[in-house]
Amino acid sequence: MMQIGAKLLPTAKSLALCIHTRYLTTSLATDGLFAKATSNIVADVDSLLVNWDSKNAAWSRFHFDWLRDNCSCTKCRHPDTGQRVLRTTEDARPDVIQASIDNGRVDIKWRDGHDSQFLHSWLLEKSYCHNNIAHVRPPATTESPAAQTLWDADYFRKTELPSVDYGAYMESDEVLLEMLRKFRRYGLCFIHNTPANTEATGRALERIGPLRRTYYGDVWTMVAGSMTVNSVAYGTRCIPVHTDHCSLEDAPGVLGLHCIEYNGKGGETMLLDGFWVAEHIRQMRPDYFTLLSNVSIPYHLSYKDGVYYARKIVFPVNDKGEVVAAYLNHDDRKPLDEQSQLEIQTASGCDPNEAVKMFYNAIRYLHHVIYADQSVYNMTLAPGQLLVIHNRRLFHGRREFSGYRKLCGATLDNQEWGSKLTILERK
Repeated sequence: MMQIGAKLLPTAKSLALCIHTRYLTTSLATDGLFAKATSNIVADVDSLLVNWDSKNAAWSRFHFDWLRDNCSCTKCRHPDTGQRVLRTTEDARPDVIQASIDNGRVDIKWRDGHDSQFLHSWLLEKSYCHNNIAHVRPPATTESPAAQTLWDADYFRKTELPSVDYGAYMESDEVLLEMLRKFRRYGLCFIHNTPANTEATGRALERIGPLRRTYYGDVWTMVAGSMTVNSVAYGTRCIPVHTDHCSLEDAPGVLGLHCIEYNGKGGETMLLDGFWVAEHIRQMRPDYFTLLSNVSIPYHLSYKDGVYYARKIVFPVNDKGEVVAAYLNHDDRKPLDEQSQLEIQTASGCDPNEAVKMFYNAIRYLHHVIYADQSVYNMTLAPGQLLVIHNRRLFHGRREFSGYRKLCGATLDNQEWGSKLTILERK
């Protein structure tokens, strides 16, 4: 028997494992890390240990079950759809008899005679059990914070707003890709010179993906002051910055807004990066950030044909603590309830009698940050300016105005923009 880390491993013979000694040795440190390793790949009882960088102890563990389940050859995946055709859960446990690493990939031969190949870049991207691999991992993916630029109002007072031209955008996939990359980075992009009508607006957004029908319709038209839909957006008063459709469990991720007629005073559009707000609060008031990233707020919207209800955390985070969305709509909030109370207590550890008070303090501070002069960028939307915003990141609002204003818009599911971006970047 040979020992690797804290595990007793069978010999290569008892494992029926034939390792290419040119690429694999067993000089691992006894703590199980690769700090003193000289090998590229090591076979364990039930997994492979891949050493990416010995000097910096960068390694990943990939279990045989996982590797066999994720073989991408045409025998295991449908050649056209990429869907799994291998029934891993129904087959016997996989057994490796040979493994090697060369030419930027890991090659595995299984006991049943099947061969699998895994590119280093793919393994690094998908690594789930690892140590210190951040410096060797591939560049950020579509939703990664590393692909984003967080901004406040001062940023765009000094820099041009991201934009593309409608004609080029409609004709060229390269310009569509440019637009989506700007959208990913900043959470918004303008499509200038868009014909001032609903048809052109819909066509422009359909370049990204299929439109999503909501209670406003597919491509909707809003004449401020008409109140044809039960929403304050159809009035003329100031609309606080918000994200749309918080009352839907799966809120749209893309929102297009196009002013097609305007004759009045006021009505400036307010824009604010919700991710910038989140990081600012995390830095300045971590106690409030803890509440805003853990406590769900109940939302509802009622109109003549429907009633919608959902809960949203203002700044939900992933398991790495990264903010993955921003939701805010004070007009549609329902009263904080017992679930909110329990979540506040869990997040803060405060006295139950103080829980709601603490959360309202956090909400007040959020408002303070939002409406600071450095935060909100103000601009007037003009006919021909189609504004496409990330509805799960960007806060938007409208200042009070008088006169006539006709707006049209539409939404898309959140996955659509990432899907289109991925396809275009693969070309």
